[in-house]
Amino acid sequence: MGSKTPSWPSHSAALYLMRELSLAIQQAQAAVLARDVAELEKQTGRQQSLCQSIAALGSWCAPADDSTGREMQNAAERVGRLNRVLGALLRRTRRSMKIVALAQASRADTYLPATILRASSWRGRE
Repeated sequence: MGSKTPSWPSHSAALYLMRELSLAIQQAQAAVLARDVAELEKQTGRQQSLCQSIAALGSWCAPADDSTGREMQNAAERVGRLNRVLGALLRRTRRSMKIVALAQASRADTYLPATILRASSWRGRE
């Protein structure tokens, strides 16, 4: 019997970490929607730390017929769904930022600064 069977504490710890990861992803989603870069960076760091902690536990999969195994599977599926939503939000934000940047760049080539317009259009009217 050389295989190592995960103990209940590791299952409990993994389940706790998965729930915390779900929360961190939800908070990152809220930060994206609020355009709060500092909070997004904080939650991204928290997600990385939680993922490292989960990985450090090693293999913690339990049979699906076990209630803890079902809870863990549900938690992992939830993390996956939340992460896909976060990814979509980030892609949408990136597209919006590109549009704004392109509009800003094209505006610089199209319009003269307001001070130049005022000076040239009013010069002969004084």
